[in-house]
Amino acid sequence: MYWRNTVTTRFLVFLHTLPKVERRPDDPIPLQVDAPLGWEALRKAYDMIPTIRSYGPHDEIVSGTIGRCAQIAGMLSLALGMEFRTDIRLAQLASVEKQGDQMVRVFYPGHEHESWCEWQQSGLAVLREIAAARPGGRILIITSRGQGAGIMSYTQGITTHDEIQKIGRGPEFAGGQPVHFQVEVSSTGEITLPPM
Repeated sequence: MYWRNTVTTRFLVFLHTLPKVERRPDDPIPLQVDAPLGWEALRKAYDMIPTIRSYGPHDEIVSGTIGRCAQIAGMLSLALGMEFRTDIRLAQLASVEKQGDQMVRVFYPGHEHESWCEWQQSGLAVLREIAAARPGGRILIITSRGQGAGIMSYTQGITTHDEIQKIGRGPEFAGGQPVHFQVEVSSTGEITLPPM
């Protein structure tokens, strides 16, 4: 049996794990200019609107700052009739880029030190801060794979780099489809999956 003796804030976590437009090798743009989602990926995100609505109503939308998160947040903002705000800690400031025939992880300048563990911790910190400010609320989070996989793995007791990375690169998070899940944050900062 599940007993609630604290106020719980419920989050719907939506990841932008959809395919992006590839950079043109003959016209390299700075990495800080995040590659946008393509039309097919935007359509997949758009098709999720009824599902996302079914978890609401939401009190707030909070998005990572990178372009693909903000693209989805903007679309959901219009669909749900509410503003969104951004938080850089919900953005994985690294990208997998094609270099020749290799796929290489490239970090945004100044973020070369970041790891799956750091992305996990930054995602958890944002959830706890929002829960403290909005106890009992329903919050929609749009985030990157690093933070999303970190949050999900934390609910399973996983906090090591290799294990978080395994989840983040696994079929659920790397399949090119929209990913969403719910978590609850208690007033004591405990983060769990909701009871079934």
